Amino acid sequence: MSEKILVVGDRFTELLYRNDVISYSQLTPNMASSQQKPTLFFGQGIACQSVEKIKHHKTLPKWIIDALQERSNKKEIYDTKTKNHLFSPVKQSSETRFHAHLFIDNENDELQDHVTGIHLSAMVLLRAAQQFAAILKKYFLNLCSDENKNFSSIETDFVRYSFPVETKIAAKLENKSNSKHFAITFTQANLLTYQSRIFFEQ
Repeated sequence: MSEKILVVGDRFTELLYRNDVISYSQLTPNMASSQQKPTLFFGQGIACQSVEKIKHHKTLPKWIIDALQERSNKKEIYDTKTKNHLFSPVKQSSETRFHAHLFIDNENDELQDHVTGIHLSAMVLLRAAQQFAAILKKYFLNLCSDENKNFSSIETDFVRYSFPVETKIAAKLENKSNSKHFAITFTQANLLTYQSRIFFEQ
């Protein structure tokens, strides 16, 4: 049975003391081609300078490949600096349902102050949910994009610790009474870690 290794960004320093965790900067091309190659699991924290080194790994999951392609040669994505954009390309599965993967760049501004070295901070998750809702509202639903009118209230629930691993984001647009809101969930290994309800006015 091959060794299992999690690959994360250099800012998650406390995790790097584990024998089964390495950073993207430690990843080498022959790690995916050797006869006794480990099974690699790719997590959060890809740095721009690591892209050239990792993009040819055959084991890269599709969510990372899609995110890297979206970021290729771009300074901004949906009016957000590329390094601060927090997810892979958004997919729309129905008129009211959307999904993506959390994608945290190692140089993201939110990691400058809000990182424990092990967990994803509440601030990072909240920012990702707000950013996801704002982009859905403006670019997918074509609703008011005035920042001051984006959201009327936000409810959050941190269900369990979130780690810098593959994280799925799902959003559903719901209409209730005179308000609309996005019900947004974050899951890791099929376990709910964080959920948010973001209300807004049209």
